[in-house]
Amino acid sequence: MPTFRFRPKTSLTPILLAIATMVISCREQDREVSGSSTASRTDKEVDQSVALNDKAIVAWHKGDFQTALQFIKQSVENARRNGDEKEMARALNNQGLVNWSLENSDVALECYEESGRLAEKHDMSKLLGLTHTNRGLIYKARDKFEKALEHNDKAIAIFSKDSNYRELAIALNNQGQIYKRQNKPGVAKSYYLQALENYRKENYQAGMGATHYNLAEIYKQENLKAEALANIRESIRLGMAANNRVQINDAYKMLAEIHEHFDEQDSALKYYKIYTELNTKQLLSNQSDKIAAYQAELGAEVKNLRIANLQKEQQLSQSRLWLVAIVSVSLLLLALLVFYRYFLRIRYRKQSLELELESSRHLVKVREQELKDYILDLSEKNRTINAMQDQLRLLNTETRESIGFQQLLEQKILTDDDWLVFKDKFKNIYPLFFTRIKQSKVLLSEAEIRIIMLLLLNLTGKEMAATLGISDQSARVGKLRLKKKLQSEGFPEIGDFIPFLVSK
Repeated sequence: MPTFRFRPKTSLTPILLAIATMVISCREQDREVSGSSTASRTDKEVDQSVALNDKAIVAWHKGDFQTALQFIKQSVENARRNGDEKEMARALNNQGLVNWSLENSDVALECYEESGRLAEKHDMSKLLGLTHTNRGLIYKARDKFEKALEHNDKAIAIFSKDSNYRELAIALNNQGQIYKRQNKPGVAKSYYLQALENYRKENYQAGMGATHYNLAEIYKQENLKAEALANIRESIRLGMAANNRVQINDAYKMLAEIHEHFDEQDSALKYYKIYTELNTKQLLSNQSDKIAAYQAELGAEVKNLRIANLQKEQQLSQSRLWLVAIVSVSLLLLALLVFYRYFLRIRYRKQSLELELESSRHLVKVREQELKDYILDLSEKNRTINAMQDQLRLLNTETRESIGFQQLLEQKILTDDDWLVFKDKFKNIYPLFFTRIKQSKVLLSEAEIRIIMLLLLNLTGKEMAATLGISDQSARVGKLRLKKKLQSEGFPEIGDFIPFLVSK
């Protein structure tokens, strides 16, 4: 999964976790055979090698990659010294995983190559498939798609043959990612759907959540709103079921981006807010965990120092203990102060944006009301003129000519001055309207432009007729002609054309 707009590492996380878990399961399946493969090995040596692998995986899960690398190097060395090539194959794959996490991808590739060679030699099909998956991921990150597809195809073939559904699903999802990186969303989607089918066979929620995220991104690019929303909501549900905070955070961000993509700004703002809150909680949680870990490590060091120094000088030891405690408290207070100021700035920025948004909305409402009031004044003026025209029709010919009857009958409600005032007020509310009219492929008459403007103000047919100084029937005919013209340009309704003219 994924990019409020960052992408690739999110979908990689469940894949890496799955790979680490599968490495453990591979080791357990072959453990009995490994123990008997070398007569010189003792049970104690086997247990030591297994323990080092386990410690490396635990440290890797915690993000302590340097410690994980130390353990795994010891495991590789033990396996090499004891001549256990199967254990070495598993340890080398783990070493590649740790080096990859440390961004030493060249070293990681060497480890996977050697691990794959040993796995193929000893018919360790699952581990061989994993090394191909890992190599495919690295080549994909380097945009070497031909090499990535070569290894990934081999992984898919191995896992399909052995019916290893979860591993197969991971390889299929990775295949989709490779095609997505090559801007081939249609092909990518087909592999994502295959990955989902195999994930469901194992009920692997983390993998399904990541794949639904990827599908949502594809559907967003294809402008398939319903499908995009359905998939990202399923990703959120699966993330909650698996208690995967990273997946949940990223899914809410993608949900906001989907609404933003389809010009649903209110919904986008709502889910961006949820994402920000969750991300803030996650940052606080991570920082709290780190502080707790540092305090635990510091406490252990202080304890050891205290025991050693008590044998020499009890007074010196106690002084050092107080010094460490004061420094720890000071650092903690300083860290808390920094975090507090940081989140105050975030809160202030959020409040400023909310006030600015509310102020903009209020200003638009005020200007819309001013324009509607102006239209009402024009409508009243038109009714007055119509009434005078009706009275004049009752006068005799001589009287009509004496007061300019014909000129009065030709009086229109939107004079040039009225129209200029109206346009100025309208531009204050919809500044892009007339520019978009010119950019549009639809050739509109002045009368049709006025009808669109009055429709934007939600005027009824009678109100439009009164404002334009025409009959109700003429107003209806004008709207009908405008609708037919827009339909010929691909807009089923007038309301489908209006957002293009006013959206920012």
